[in-house]
Amino acid sequence: MYARVKDLPDCIQTALRAVSYGRPDISIEASERVSPMDPGSDGRRGFCMIVELATGRTEHHQGSWGGANMFNPQNRVDLDRNTYQIHEGVAVISGSTGYKGTYATVALNAANMALLLPPAPEVTEREQDILTASVAHKRRAEGSLAAPPQVPSF
Repeated sequence: MYARVKDLPDCIQTALRAVSYGRPDISIEASERVSPMDPGSDGRRGFCMIVELATGRTEHHQGSWGGANMFNPQNRVDLDRNTYQIHEGVAVISGSTGYKGTYATVALNAANMALLLPPAPEVTEREQDILTASVAHKRRAEGSLAAPPQVPSF
């Protein structure tokens, strides 16, 4: 699912600004596990940010420019292919930055997805009546236009 960045919690917006994410929307994924690895490439480096939703506290891990190299053999963002559990109340933002901008994805435990849903729209009684009539009309139209069920012949 995609969400508008300006509709996300402040702590996620702040984390995205820290990596110069400037797009109006971002991919949100429900996931139980995530890997910190983003191998980077020419002119890019990966990152992985862990954001505690209740407090806004973040851990920012960066890969090396161009990906894994012999001068930084323990860099988890460059090399760690393991997956780790995403706990409730935590968001993981991963992606890469550099040439052609910043790309990122937000991964959340499924229990936290409701935090990112927009508020339910307020509908007046008149609007509700119109919606109900529209749905009823559509169902009647579909029912009258539907072909009768075919009986197989032998």
